[in-house]
Parts: sequence; structure tokens; C-alpha cells
Amino acid sequence: MPPQQAYWGWIWEITRTADPGTIFDLAVLSSGSTLSESQEELLIFTIAPLMVLLVLGFFAYGSMATPIKRMRQYLGMESFDPAMAASEDGLVGVKGTARTAEDTVTGPHSEEGCVAYEYERQRYTYDYKYDRNERAAVRSSTTRDDDPDEKVWQWKTVESERGSVPFLVETDHGPVEVEPDDAVLDLPTQSTESTSGLRRALYTINPLNKFPFSLLNKLTVFNGASGDRPEREFESHIVPGDEVLVIGAADAAQTDDEAVGTVSGGADLYKITTRSRLRLVLGALFSSLTGVFLLLIGLLLAGVIVYVGISDGIY
Repeated sequence: MPPQQAYWGWIWEITRTADPGTIFDLAVLSSGSTLSESQEELLIFTIAPLMVLLVLGFFAYGSMATPIKRMRQYLGMESFDPAMAASEDGLVGVKGTARTAEDTVTGPHSEEGCVAYEYERQRYTYDYKYDRNERAAVRSSTTRDDDPDEKVWQWKTVESERGSVPFLVETDHGPVEVEPDDAVLDLPTQSTESTSGLRRALYTINPLNKFPFSLLNKLTVFNGASGDRPEREFESHIVPGDEVLVIGAADAAQTDDEAVGTVSGGADLYKITTRSRLRLVLGALFSSLTGVFLLLIGLLLAGVIVYVGISDGIY
């Protein structure tokens, strides 16, 4: 077989089997002939930088695609004016002060009247490090030596809920009604831990506390020192008077008294936040830096491989 056909026979086999180990095999599969040493080096130094760019480029794209998309949406969204025509296409941003439209809901942690909240309660427990699916994956893996039944002290969610009611955003152009049911709430989080770090440490010392349903755990004299099981709460909410930015699909209608707008989840992005547009853009830009870093690493490694190949006269 001519050397050129042998060379491309290697390329085809590597592509077909998707096995990087064949790159370093010294036999051409069906031909019965072998590549020369120079051809082997050319093959390796041709495919190696391409594989580096392909693998790291894939992860870079995955890290950058969504943040860049969000950044473009934040920069391109229009300010919504309910006095405009009956409808407005595309993504809009409504910035103003949250007001009640009817009632409020009470935040479980803050006990304040809110128009929207998210709440989570976590308990410090001794439990499996991996969930059921992860444990099954570890057991079936031939490359991982983790103990699938390992248990550790960790925070576990025992309760979570969300509440909201339609509310108004007072803007310079008039009121806009917001229906927050399907919106992503991007809000500051308040947190409270019921026990100090010292009490939590004392709690973990008591071996009976590793068995939360044990009767001995409830009767042990150590409970006087370790106390009840440590818990912590998280709540993020919007209360009347908060300055908010609502991003979503908008619709405007003219009533007898005034133009009233509505923002809902008809667009690709539906978010309610207390951050400014600039902070949203900067946050998306920062999130994309991981992908940029991976891409630069890929270009650097590929460049080093090519430089070595040129220096050694392989190309």
C-alpha cells in the first residue's frame, strides 16, 4: 500500500473507533504494512493539537454559551413602556418599585409580607456522601476507587417552598403587572443557623447522633451538651418598596383610565432581580471566563505541540 494510503488509513481508523490509543499503535490495520518513523511522528503531531483543541474547545463552548447568550439578552433588552402599542416583541426589562396588587404572602423565616419568596431549611445530618444514582455509578465504575457507602456530616435540605402573588412595578411610564409564578428569583439571601459552630462540633462528637431515629439518641446524657440537631434557614424575598428589575415578555393594554402593562414568562428568559442591568452583564461576563481560560489553555497546548513539531522538523 502506498504510504499516503497507509497514512489516511490511520486517520480513518482513529475516527471510526474513537480510541485515542490507536494513535500510538505501530501497525496499519488491514494493510499489513507499517508506517515509517517519520510518518508516525507526523501522524501524532497532526492529530494531537487537533484533539487538544477539540476537547478543550468543547468544554469551553459549554462554559461560555449560556453566559454569552444571557449577556447579549441583557444588553439587547428594551425598556418597556405600557403606553406603547398593544404588544411589543422581544425581551423587555421593567425597572421600578414593587407594589402590592392585592394581598401579600408571609415569608416563613422573615415573617414579612412579601410579593414573592423562596425558602429552604437544612439539617446537619450524617448521611451518604453520594445519592442513590451516584452510588450505583461508583460501584459500576472501573476507574474510581471511592467508597460508594461512605457517610459524612453534611447539610441536607429537609424543607423548601416558594410563594408569590401578582404584584405591580411602578415605573416612570406607569404601572406594570407582574405574574411571578414561573420567574427565576435572583435575590439576596438571608440565612440563619440555629446553632453555633461550637455546638455543631459538639453535636458531631456524640456517636449516637449519627443515628437520627435511635431512641438512645434521644435519651443520651450527651444531648445536654450537643443540643438539638443543627439547622439553618435560607430565604430570599421581595417586599413592597423594593427596587426590582423584571425581565421577560411584555404585553400592553389601554384601559379607560391608563395604559397597563403585563410581564410574564412568554420569553426565553423570565427573571426578577434586585440587581441592575450592569451587574447582570458583568455577572454573565465573569461566568464566561472559565470557558475563555479553557480555550486559552487549549490554544497554548496546541501551540506548544506545533512548535515542538516544527523545531524537530516533523512538519
